[in-house]
Amino acid sequence: MKLYHGSNEVFKRFKISKELVRHDQAMLPEGLGVYMTTDKNIAKSYGDIIYSVECGAIYDFSKAKQAKKIIHLFLLEMDCKDVLIDYINTEDSSRCFEGVKCGEISVVGLITEIWDLHEEGIYSSGYLFDLLDYQEDLEKNWQNFLKRKVIKYYYKDFKCNIYISKNVDNIKIL
Repeated sequence: MKLYHGSNEVFKRFKISKELVRHDQAMLPEGLGVYMTTDKNIAKSYGDIIYSVECGAIYDFSKAKQAKKIIHLFLLEMDCKDVLIDYINTEDSSRCFEGVKCGEISVVGLITEIWDLHEEGIYSSGYLFDLLDYQEDLEKNWQNFLKRKVIKYYYKDFKCNIYISKNVDNIKIL
């Protein structure tokens, strides 16, 4: 898929670093990463130099149903104690997926949102391990999981889908 990235810097390879953030809106809700779009005009709002970018596999969070599938895949792999897996089919969790779809909830914060919604039920379930440590591990694993592919999500300020790569190996300049 061809995307665009705007910058005022000339480079041959992407790098993700706080020191490279030059634009006020570069610290979007999804945190550090390479932000891209299919709209050249939006890319131009970030800089005069427009890079054409090729990306590979995508996690599509622009559709609630797809976001739920991605979370389910993550939990099957990482939720070894099955703490959250039973909660993703609830109405409250469905509102989280809708929130991501319309740009109200960040993709990066989605696991935390689901955990927080069901925290009372989780803590009253009588698990015999440290839930606070487990939650921290789950959130850290979620961050690493998101680095595997480019993330597509709806950014409400631009009223369009934005793509972010948290791993420069997932994208290349054309």
